[in-house]
Amino acid sequence: MFNWLTVLILLPVEAATGYLYYLTAPMVSRLSNVQDTGNPQFLKVITDPLTELIVEVCDTVFVHESKAHY
Repeated sequence: MFNWLTVLILLPVEAATGYLYYLTAPMVSRLSNVQDTGNPQFLKVITDPLTELIVEVCDTVFVHESKAHY
């Protein structure tokens, strides 16, 4: 459901304004200086902090909920 909503919202915005192009152009330009021709792990660099935060919050919720039921 989230993917469809994202497409329905962002596709018309991008088509009408080009906002995503201008938003991501500076991000991608920094990647062109990478000398390593192997598999770039740029997505891992972007997603790891967010993933760690989500896992930390979920762990806290699970511990809190488990204590509440016992």
